Amino acid sequence: ERRFRDVAASVSDWVYETDADRRLSYVSERFADSYGPNYLDVLGQRIDELSVNERDAPEWNAHEADIFARRPFRDFVSALRTPVGVRHIRFSGVPMFGPDGIFLGYRGAGTDITAARLSEMEAARARAVLETALDGVDLGLMIYDADCRVIATNRRLGILTSVPEVLHEPGTPIDLAVRHQAERGDFGPGDPEQLTRMVMATAMSPHMRRWKRRMGNRVIEIHRNILPDSTAVQIYQDITEAEEARAKLEESERRFRDVADAASDWVWETDEDDRFVYHSERFALCYGPDYAKTYGKRRHELAAEDTSTPRWAAQREQMAEHRPFRDFVYSIATATGPRIVRVSGLPRFG
Repeated sequence: ERRFRDVAASVSDWVYETDADRRLSYVSERFADSYGPNYLDVLGQRIDELSVNERDAPEWNAHEADIFARRPFRDFVSALRTPVGVRHIRFSGVPMFGPDGIFLGYRGAGTDITAARLSEMEAARARAVLETALDGVDLGLMIYDADCRVIATNRRLGILTSVPEVLHEPGTPIDLAVRHQAERGDFGPGDPEQLTRMVMATAMSPHMRRWKRRMGNRVIEIHRNILPDSTAVQIYQDITEAEEARAKLEESERRFRDVADAASDWVWETDEDDRFVYHSERFALCYGPDYAKTYGKRRHELAAEDTSTPRWAAQREQMAEHRPFRDFVYSIATATGPRIVRVSGLPRFG
């Protein structure tokens, strides 16, 4: 028995015995470290009477089944109510039988894992807060380690990429999600295996920090940052509407240039100080190839005529008051001599 006590004490915090009615009949002295100096008060009480666990929890039901079947059990964790607060204890036990086979109770060992369990609970709370915060962000997030295994993602990532959640679970190699996308055509035509290898070859590249990718009918911009410990953080942003707006703006601008070119020789723009900032290329037919020299200058500074006339004064007044004007004719000085031009303009506002 002394040997049993010594071995049990070396692998656990304390040992215990119960009778056939599951009431504690013995606890070793080291139980005082968990329960307090009055640890012998537990004698005659059942462990389930000291527990604050939910009785309908699956792990409790499984433990009860072992007890009623008189089976050995290992690593059953129960939260016990003690004078020094709730303590989390991991129990193991084996049934005891008399020479005649009559069940006598259980003998086993307990280990106080309160510190570890509280750390786990705190980590779980912190993880839940983080997940809630990340799920509230309108950006997709993937964090993976140097071995290209998922550390964390948020729900928005699955929505943006339409990749099954099982491929984004922690510990999953990210090449499984990449292969899924390759087979779907996210990376263009080609052999999915070859495309997967191509994408994975850049998974830890510090040079690829921002790029765009079409996923289905959405355009996703991806930002990657490699941390000093080789952890990669990727942010996914849906820029579909911005891309569509940009394309529409470019098309509108192209149409404007086409219409303007069809209705006149060239197009011009000035800044808020009436200084030229743009001339379309066809202005070279009038001014010459070095027409960029006109940028930063006002219209009257380029004139090859007297600009102190009432006509010029009226034109300057229109510009100062930001009014449209049409068919203003004047002579402009060019490298090949004066040219007579007719201009019209509209004010630009932000």
